Amino acid sequence: MRTTPRTPAALAVVAVLAALGAGCGAPAPAPAAPSVTTSAPSPTTDAPGTQDGDVATDQPPTDPTTPPPTTPPPSRGASPSLPLLPRPTAPPTAPTDVPRPTRYEGAVVEPSAPGCVEMEVGGQRFTLLLPEGTEVAVGDRLVVRGTPRPTERATGCAGTQVAVDEVRTA
Repeated sequence: MRTTPRTPAALAVVAVLAALGAGCGAPAPAPAAPSVTTSAPSPTTDAPGTQDGDVATDQPPTDPTTPPPTTPPPSRGASPSLPLLPRPTAPPTAPTDVPRPTRYEGAVVEPSAPGCVEMEVGGQRFTLLLPEGTEVAVGDRLVVRGTPRPTERATGCAGTQVAVDEVRTA
């Protein structure tokens, strides 16, 4: 085993490191109270409890071992707060996931199966379940109001079925 020579400089470094590491994980000892010498107060700037050159204040003298009181940071204007919603008292009485009537505007396209009337709206295809006696042709631009029926898939038509209540040309 190789040993390191113990020089006074190496011993001094070890002593300093040991002194610094001695307090690791332990609270630091409280500093000793500083010794303060005061002179007789002068009639112009000194007041009882102040040192030469200090300005007298109405604040009581502070203990140097006591940390200053913490204050919350100043607010930067009115902070936005989220609205508080009341707690629900009971579950809803009506279903909340029922599709509602919606307005669709688009062009009638070539149907994917015979007997279908399909309309394209923004790249999405819908099968129109038109009221009795309503006639439309491929290429017609329509505005329809109807209720989507996403779960009904009994036909070979493409897209979500829409039960149409109103139809007009665009």
